[in-house]
Amino acid sequence: MKTLIITLSCCLATAFASTSCMDGWTLFKSSCYKFFDYSYGKSHTYAELTCNQQHKGWWIHLAIFEDPKEYDWAYSYLQTLDNFKKDMGTWIGITRDTQYTWKWANGANVAYGWAENQPSGSGVCGSIRRDTGGYNDDKCSAVRQFFCEYELSNLPIKATKLPSPCPQGWDYYDFSCYKFIGHEQGQIYSQAQAECNTFQVDTKTAHLANIQTSEEYNHVYSYFETLENFHGEIGVWVGLRLADEHWVWGDGTKMNADTVRLWAPDEPSYRGRCGSIHKEAGGFSAAACDHVKQYLCEAELDLLTTSKPDPGEQVPESSVHKGSIVMLVVIAVVLIGCVAVLVTTIAVCRCKRSPGDKGYTLHKYKKLGYAVNSDQI
Repeated sequence: MKTLIITLSCCLATAFASTSCMDGWTLFKSSCYKFFDYSYGKSHTYAELTCNQQHKGWWIHLAIFEDPKEYDWAYSYLQTLDNFKKDMGTWIGITRDTQYTWKWANGANVAYGWAENQPSGSGVCGSIRRDTGGYNDDKCSAVRQFFCEYELSNLPIKATKLPSPCPQGWDYYDFSCYKFIGHEQGQIYSQAQAECNTFQVDTKTAHLANIQTSEEYNHVYSYFETLENFHGEIGVWVGLRLADEHWVWGDGTKMNADTVRLWAPDEPSYRGRCGSIHKEAGGFSAAACDHVKQYLCEAELDLLTTSKPDPGEQVPESSVHKGSIVMLVVIAVVLIGCVAVLVTTIAVCRCKRSPGDKGYTLHKYKKLGYAVNSDQI
C-alpha cells in the first residue's frame, strides 16, 4: 500500500508540475504572479488597469491573498527581487467600498493581514506596507510599485462557446453591443451621438457608450486594443457630459464611486463639457465638445429576451492560452500513465511473492484447479 501511495503521489506531482505561467510570471500554487517595480509605478486604479491589460480576455488583477500562506510566500518572494523597494508600498487588490468594508478585487472581505494600527483612515486603497509588511490603507492616487496575479483555473479553454447576439462588426459584453468608429470617420461630440443613433441592434437604438463600471471600462479598452483602426493617441467620445455641474451619462445617471476612480490624472480638467476616454493615458477626460475624436457606440439588449453568451465567447481566438490546453493534455496523459504504473505495480507485487508464502501457494494451487483453502496449506 505504501508503494502505491508513493507512486500515485509522484504521478500527481508530475502532472501538476506541468502547469506553467506566461514568460516573466512566477507560479505559486494555482496562480501566476508578476511584480512591476517603481519604473512602472502607477496609482492604484492604473495599476489595476495595467494588470488587466497584460493579456486580452483574461482576468488579470492586483494580487489577492485570501490564504495567509499565499501572502507569506508573496512577501518573501518580493524580498528576493533586486528591483523591489522595501521602503515603498506595493499595490495589491484591496479597496474600501461605500459601506466602509475592505474588499479584495474578487469581492471577498479582507479578513486578516493588516499591519499594526491599520487601516488608519488615510486612504481607501490597499497596499503592502513599506518596511514592515502587512496591509496598509493608502491614497489611491499615490504612485506605487504593484503586484499582479491571475489564476490558472480561470483561464479560457475554448475561444467561442456560443454565437454572439451582436451584429457582425460589433463587440458583446454583459447584455450590450459596442461598435467602435475610428478616426477616419471621427466626429465632434454631438455628431458622434447622432451617428450612433442611426444604428439599431435588436430594435434598440444605439448611443454613445455609457460605461458604468470599471469592469465594463476594462472590457471596452481591451476591445479597442484588438482593433487595427484604433489610435491610442486620439481620444474616444463616450456618453459622458457635464450637466448642472455634475458629470452624467447619456441616460442621466451620475458617475458612481467605481467609475469616478477612472478619471485620468488631473481630470476632470474642465477644459470642456464633454467626456472621452483619454488619449494615450486611458481613463476618462474632459474635452471641448467641438473636437473631432473617435467614438464608441452602445446598444443595450433586452434582458428578458436575449440569451447571455457564455463568458468564454468574448476571448479572441488568438488570445486563448494555448499553453493551458497543452497543459490539460499533458496532465491527462500523465494521469493515464499513473493508472498504468499502478496496475503494473500491483501485478509486480503479486508476482514477487516467494514460493514459501501462503498466499503464493494458495494462488498456485487454485490456478492448477485444486479446491483448497488456506488452512490446508
